[in-house]
Amino acid sequence: MATETKTAFRLNASSDHKRELLDSFTYLVTYKRVSKKAREVSKKVSKIKYNPVNVPRLINQLRRLGSESNFWEEPLINTTCDEEIVLEWWNKNRKLTIYISENRIEYIKVWGPDIDNEMQDGLIISYETLRELWEWISAKG
Repeated sequence: MATETKTAFRLNASSDHKRELLDSFTYLVTYKRVSKKAREVSKKVSKIKYNPVNVPRLINQLRRLGSESNFWEEPLINTTCDEEIVLEWWNKNRKLTIYISENRIEYIKVWGPDIDNEMQDGLIISYETLRELWEWISAKG
């Protein structure tokens, strides 16, 4: 009976309170899902021979940049058939994709459909490059 009362109370709670509960639940589910995916990806990366890329460290650096810029979204994390790890972020019409392979990190910036004039790719060879990419994706406007 006590459980039913708590449930009834929550269902009758204000919409702001419901939104807070939903936001908390969504955050926990998202955090657990992303953390689980990051662990799976780290296991795959650790099996690749001579991989100089530390994926959890890279994501932590990106999180730090995200907190500095007040823009952070958990990335879409995926892998390719070539054993690359793919991280993707979107911000309005901008998309940043990072490909982590056995021996390098590449990126593609997209801000429109024209591949000649609205896309750019390159290598991430330093923290400064990472910072510049994050400033680009987190820019307003």
